[in-house]
Order: sequence, then structure tokens, then C-alpha cells
Amino acid sequence: MDFKDIKILILEDQELIAENLRRILLNLGTQKVYVATNVEKASQLVASNQLDLLLIDINLGENRKTGTDFILELINHKPIPHIYITANVDEKNIKAASATFPEGFLEKPYTQQSIQAAITIALRKMDKYKIAVNLNNKKILIDLNDILFVESEKNYVNIYLNNGQKCVERISLRQLLESLTSNFVQIHKSFAVNIDKVDVYSGSQITIKEHALPIGRNYKSQFKEKIDSLLR
Repeated sequence: MDFKDIKILILEDQELIAENLRRILLNLGTQKVYVATNVEKASQLVASNQLDLLLIDINLGENRKTGTDFILELINHKPIPHIYITANVDEKNIKAASATFPEGFLEKPYTQQSIQAAITIALRKMDKYKIAVNLNNKKILIDLNDILFVESEKNYVNIYLNNGQKCVERISLRQLLESLTSNFVQIHKSFAVNIDKVDVYSGSQITIKEHALPIGRNYKSQFKEKIDSLLR
């Protein structure tokens, strides 16, 4: 995916800044750039266009919804990759915004070079395989590399993420594995792991961060083959 191939929405409450950003994107080769100065207009543009990337100002003015609020509402029914724009890169803003799994952050004042770098990195991330999962009753897009392991529990699967969060999907472990990449291997009737996230392993157990997972007797050989292939 390249700049010329993507449709971008800018949500920025200051019109002059929004127009400057739009012109920069056009200079970089983006052919479809939409601008909204409030959440209502942004919602309309999202509903009527097939957008690839959102550039969202976190602070949209006093007594208004934040950019983070907008994304939290959006991802419940239509998750779209997004980059946050902010003049205040503080812990509170970053922590709140990180809950929506953005492709990155763009700090004001920005330049054409910093915008190009942020979007280029985002496009590379977007090219990786992602899946939509439920988190706190909202649909979000996550990179498969953010998954540590998955656990089958009756008719559901728990998906444990790198940031400590857990998603729950009504799906069988077998069905989920069919949609994952070869980095994932089943180690037990109830568990499958992202092989790149394994910290320690023995003949009977795998450790990923603080999680100790059993290796089932029927799955030892395929796990060993996968690990051996990584070590060659």
C-alpha cells in the first residue's frame, strides 16, 4: 500500500491546521483526503466512505468529545487504522489513546517529513495481517504479533495480548487457528501460542511473560518441530 492508494480522513478542530495537513498529504501523493473539524462531520464521512487511515487530533476543544472518544465509539462497529495527533505527549493522553491500538502518534508541531514518516510506518503495519476481535464489548483491529497466546474455554476463546488485555471471541480454537499465521502452534487441547513470544520452555511447560502453560502429550512433537525450525 502506498500514499496514492489510500483514503485518509483528518479530524482536526482548527480549520487552518486541518487545511495545512490536507495540503501536505496531497503533496505526498495522497489523492483522497477528507477533512472534518468536529466528530459529527467525521462520523458522516466514515459512514459514507471506505477509509483506509484516520488522522485524529486528540484534543478537539473544550467541552467537546476527544479524538479518543470518537475512536472508541467508532471501533465498536467499524474499526479503522488510525494515527493520533497531539500537542501534549503526556502519560495520561498516551495511556488513554493506546487503549484503541493506534498505528502511531504524531506530535505537534509536525513537518512534512514527520507526517511522511508516521504514515509510512503505519502503512507497513497495516500491510501485516490483522484480525478484528472483541475487547470490552467493542470491535478492535489488532496485529497478530500483539497476541501472546489463546486459550479455549467451552464455546469461547480468550485471546491474551502483549499489553496485558484479554479479548473474548465466540469461536472454537480450531476455527481461530485457521485464521492465524504459521507463528501460532497448538500446544494443548486448550492452548495455542505465538511461538515468537515464548520466553522459556521445557518438555512439559511453556512460559510467556507471567503465564505458565502446559504442553499436552499429543502436541509435544509439533511444538518441538516449530521451535527447532526457529533455531536453525
